[in-house]
Amino acid sequence: MVVNLRKEKSAIHLVVVSIILLLYILIMLTLVIVKLLILYLAFVFGKVI
Repeated sequence: MVVNLRKEKSAIHLVVVSIILLLYILIMLTLVIVKLLILYLAFVFGKVI
């Protein structure tokens, strides 16, 4: 019983950690994409003006 509980807790911990990592990666990717978009827009508008 105790061993099973420990296994379940560690599994839940792993899931939580993986979800946090995924969210962190997604946030980083969105930041990079936004920066690239801003650079691209600045470049395009700079050419137009």
